[in-house]
Amino acid sequence: MNKISLYIIFGLVFVFASFTTYESVYRLTNNSPAYTIGETKVIGQPSISTYFTIYLSQTNSFLFSNSLPLSIVSWISVGALVWRGKIKKIILENGFDYDLFFTMLKMKGSITRLNILNSLTYPKNRKQIAETLEIDWKAVDRHVNILLKHQLINEMTKVGNSMFYIRNEKGNKLLEVLNKNGVHDENHS
Repeated sequence: MNKISLYIIFGLVFVFASFTTYESVYRLTNNSPAYTIGETKVIGQPSISTYFTIYLSQTNSFLFSNSLPLSIVSWISVGALVWRGKIKKIILENGFDYDLFFTMLKMKGSITRLNILNSLTYPKNRKQIAETLEIDWKAVDRHVNILLKHQLINEMTKVGNSMFYIRNEKGNKLLEVLNKNGVHDENHS
């Protein structure tokens, strides 16, 4: 999705959230019918929104009978879009690339990768990581390879068949930026 599409989606969600909020407040504050248009009772003073409401309510009453929950969900969506944009900007401003942002915050398994990264304060092998986080070693294997690819951890030493890993300076900086901005709390890994 390009930037213009995201702006259009954001704008539509914002307008929808504003409209459903207005509709909810209007319905709550003006609870007595003032007049009717056709068979539809109009509440309070007529407005552009009232006529729009009447038109749409004849075709889709779900939207208006549920305007309060829809407005809440819409504003949460607006907040999530703003938050995601803020975090992406912070990540990029601190010298990390978009691929790392996508891998560590948007892709499936991002929480597991952050927990693995957070747990590597001292050298551990894959089995120790799996036991510490109580996850399958195959998942650890996959996530460790992703962390190695993005150069967030280093291979320390090999003992027998086990390779030991530790978080490097880039991994420390990423966790510091995320913790500072409330994305990942190292105390709740």
